[in-house]
Amino acid sequence: MRMRGRVILAAVVLLAGCSTEFPAEPEPPRPSDRYRVGAWNIEYLHDGHARGFPEYFFGGPLYGPRTEADYAAIASVILHELDFTILVLNEVNAQSGAMGAWGGPASVELDRLRDRLGGQYAYVASHSGHPQHLAILWDQERARADTVFEIRYPETLVEGQDLFLRDPLVAKFTLLAEGNAYNDLVVVALHLASGQSNDRNHDSALALLVDTLTTLVNASGGALSGEADIVLAGDLNFDFFDPDREEFVEQMEQGDWDVLADGLYPYTRLGGVPLGPDSRLDYLICTDAMRGSRALIAELVAAVHGDLARGDFNSFRRVLSDHFPVSVLVRPSPDDD
Repeated sequence: MRMRGRVILAAVVLLAGCSTEFPAEPEPPRPSDRYRVGAWNIEYLHDGHARGFPEYFFGGPLYGPRTEADYAAIASVILHELDFTILVLNEVNAQSGAMGAWGGPASVELDRLRDRLGGQYAYVASHSGHPQHLAILWDQERARADTVFEIRYPETLVEGQDLFLRDPLVAKFTLLAEGNAYNDLVVVALHLASGQSNDRNHDSALALLVDTLTTLVNASGGALSGEADIVLAGDLNFDFFDPDREEFVEQMEQGDWDVLADGLYPYTRLGGVPLGPDSRLDYLICTDAMRGSRALIAELVAAVHGDLARGDFNSFRRVLSDHFPVSVLVRPSPDDD
């Protein structure tokens, strides 16, 4: 695939990488093999840090620091209730002075969560975004990380906010099934500037990112060279279906990308006083190639897992987050890009 876009200059910080070889004729995975890929703004996973912003300024509760029981509940959602293979996390604390996996910073909180998940899970966190970092968590038995890097952009203010306070975190995975290596998949973790009215900021950020990805995909011999299967995932801080729509996101839809949402897309964030579902901020956007004849992604709309709250929004936010996870199911298949 050759993605359309303008060639731009961007700093790409390579954290780690390795070459990949695929079996000549891998056995096809079972039809039931579908791996869940998604995003979850975890509402500042930071030990000792209270939560509830901004609702506590308007009479809402101030939620205390997370307990060990809360960590167990978060792990249960990831491991048992949703069974994530690859999960983008927003608002994670990380220690920039301590080195973690793949050259990213260590995170005491993610280490504690990983202990609850079991030894098969790994994570990488971004350097940028202090104190709230991006992270990608994955099950190493079903996905192998081949390359991880952060795209570092210089500060660029649009509508008074930096386009990328948290620089995009990119990971290229090979999906694994029954010991065989199948198709690769690029996941880009995002958290755009807050403020749903900042349409120019969000459009400019995504236009810049798409140009960068286009350059990397079209480059010869690079980490993403020729890669067709890309998913953008995270808290994009806009409602794609409000009257003041992001123009560039609509252009993406008309080009090489597909926003996995429609006009009935559920609310993804809890807010207001009293607390309830009140905004659609979290999205998955994939390349059209993933929705093509290979049907790596079967769904037209990402699942928003609001049912996890079981109608008790305050308890959900106190233990888990003010956002619901969003996800799609991806099918392992022989690689052809």
